[in-house]
Amino acid sequence: MQHNSRKKFLGQARDCAGGLWNIVESRPTEYDWPVLLGYPAGFRQKGGCQVIPTQEVRDYLEQYRMAREMVRLPISDGAVHHLRNQLGMNYIRDRKQWWRQVKHELFHPEQPPKPALLDTDRLTPHGAWPKTELRRMVELAEEGKGDKEIAKILGRSEKTVGLFCRRLFGPRKPMHAWSTEEKNNLAELKKQGHSLREIAAILGRTAKSVRPIYVQTPPKQQPPRRWTQEERQKLIELTEANRSVEEIMESLGRTREAVIVTQRKIAGVHARKSTPKTGREYMDWTEEEDQKLKELALAGHSADELARIMGRTRASVQMRCQRVLELKYSRKQARYYQPD
Repeated sequence: MQHNSRKKFLGQARDCAGGLWNIVESRPTEYDWPVLLGYPAGFRQKGGCQVIPTQEVRDYLEQYRMAREMVRLPISDGAVHHLRNQLGMNYIRDRKQWWRQVKHELFHPEQPPKPALLDTDRLTPHGAWPKTELRRMVELAEEGKGDKEIAKILGRSEKTVGLFCRRLFGPRKPMHAWSTEEKNNLAELKKQGHSLREIAAILGRTAKSVRPIYVQTPPKQQPPRRWTQEERQKLIELTEANRSVEEIMESLGRTREAVIVTQRKIAGVHARKSTPKTGREYMDWTEEEDQKLKELALAGHSADELARIMGRTRASVQMRCQRVLELKYSRKQARYYQPD
């Protein structure tokens, strides 16, 4: 503030340390006390006057020590910054001291911090949680709950919970790599029907680290059972008797894929060459043949089986089923069906 020789001497006042100041200006505030400007008594005034750090100003700045943006005084931001430094208030240093003191009070409540510089119950840095809420977060973390569960319980974001946990507990140690034994145990637990969180608790891992292995690891399966000579002979008999694939599956206790693949291996049916030439390949279809073809197709026979039974080519059977009989083919179920 530049010196103004026209300013009059308004009196004297003492600062918070008991020093005497000459008052040259008084600025009203929205509170019950004014902001006084002047210079120390006994010193010759040089340049502009300063804000007198009265006890009211000190108490006010102490109230907003952790929230400097909330200060509302009729002086510039630079003057507020100078006053705070003059009174020993530094936002960055105070914030670090607040977290150190809160950490000590949460983990060592029986030992008072030395020195206890800040009132952590009353003062809270901008963006931090109250100490009671931080204590609840620590209790939940010590119970083994993850960041997502704690965030849901406290109604906070998962990112903020993780940040404050690292502030209080320190950086988290990286988990060791997954061993083959752990992956086998995970597959066995998944086969038994355990959920992802149950597996994480059993293996001592977080649900976040278990999830990618849980998704990628299929349930442990038994190796495929080989076909015996008796099963092959029975398959041939059932196929020649025009039994459907479902009936053969139920009779032999095999899957659809196993039955179809073995039929093709035994009969050698996989290409058009396997279809025997009967002389009917290029003859017109009769109504009786269409009816028989539709019944066999809906019974679950493949295109190769239908071609062999009807004495037609595979392409002819497929075209007849789709264009004339209006049947649809399901690749997933590997059979024809009648659309609705």
